[in-house]
Amino acid sequence: MEHLICKQAFAEIHTASGGYPKPVVKLHNRSFLGVAMKKVVSAAVFLVLFFSLYKTFAREAVSLDLTGSMKTLLVNSLSYKRLVKLENDAHESYKNAVREADNIEDDGSIYKGRIKYLVPRQREDAWLTAVENRKALRDSLYLSLRQKYLLIYNSSVNLKLQNKNLELASLEYDKKGMMYESGIISPINMEEAKYGLMESKHAFFSAQRGFENTSRSLNLFLGVDTKLLYDSVLMDETRYFPLSKAEGYFISHAVKNRKEIKQLARRIENIKNEMKIMERKQQHQIIVELGRQYAELGRSLERTSLQLERAKIDIEGEVRSLYADLVSKGKGLEIMLKSLNLQKDQLKQMKARYEAGYISEFTLEQEKLAMEQAEYGYLSEIFGYNTLRLELDMAIR
Repeated sequence: MEHLICKQAFAEIHTASGGYPKPVVKLHNRSFLGVAMKKVVSAAVFLVLFFSLYKTFAREAVSLDLTGSMKTLLVNSLSYKRLVKLENDAHESYKNAVREADNIEDDGSIYKGRIKYLVPRQREDAWLTAVENRKALRDSLYLSLRQKYLLIYNSSVNLKLQNKNLELASLEYDKKGMMYESGIISPINMEEAKYGLMESKHAFFSAQRGFENTSRSLNLFLGVDTKLLYDSVLMDETRYFPLSKAEGYFISHAVKNRKEIKQLARRIENIKNEMKIMERKQQHQIIVELGRQYAELGRSLERTSLQLERAKIDIEGEVRSLYADLVSKGKGLEIMLKSLNLQKDQLKQMKARYEAGYISEFTLEQEKLAMEQAEYGYLSEIFGYNTLRLELDMAIR
């Protein structure tokens, strides 16, 4: 597969102190209730910040990256360890069978023919099957990890954006508060600003809970402490590569290289070898029990051959579906990039309008935040495309 990764570090989702972004909430109201509410909210925010900062300084900053996560996953996965052991045991068994076959002389009997020619091939098949199954599990774990990694990345981005949105809402609320105290705006305008601030605060804490939940889910999958929180989630994939080969290329490789095809082909070869050994001196026609075994092997050969043909049809359908999904996702990315470029042009126009005094700083900052959100969304879609591309590459090997 072509290189998919172009390294680029992303900004941390937390503040420089290493903790959660700190929400700043202020309330303006000339009434007694407004003053009371201001004190209550300020006290609540103080408590949240206190415990957040306590957790921050009580631990070291932790960064999350995809490569390191995969290494951790393989180290902690019991299923993967079990397949590694099965692979090693199967390899030892194969080597023992080869040594035994080298030390035996073929006298034309079925017994020695099996030991010398059949058993080594069967043990080799078991070993190669174990290798293929281990690699398939590794690929499956990596795809699952990428899906979960995308979730926590999106969650971290949402937390960062909601923190910025809360800061903007807080600044706007302060501005409206001064205007209200000066009698420039009405109480209704002040209430609207207060509602917007509280809504931004709620969105921030909701994003914070979402990030904590996705962190726990990923930690459980990785086999690490579920309470572990990450100060930054790195995203290195900033490019995608459109398909350069036709659908037929992937199908032809898949029906040759997939482990299902290889395993069935080896099974067919072993059945034929066993039948050939039974045919020595026409013993399958002389010994009744041997004849029954020979006939059963013939039926097994037919069944396995049919399984091989069905597997080829199923694999071809799977590859066609993945290829079509990838083509569709690639077109979606092209459209998304054009939309992103248009949004960049609009932002430039809004900056010019702001400098000319036609729009407020708050409106411009909101547009910048929307632009940042769109850029993160595009990178998220690139990651999804690359995951699907990996799945297609894995489907042909």
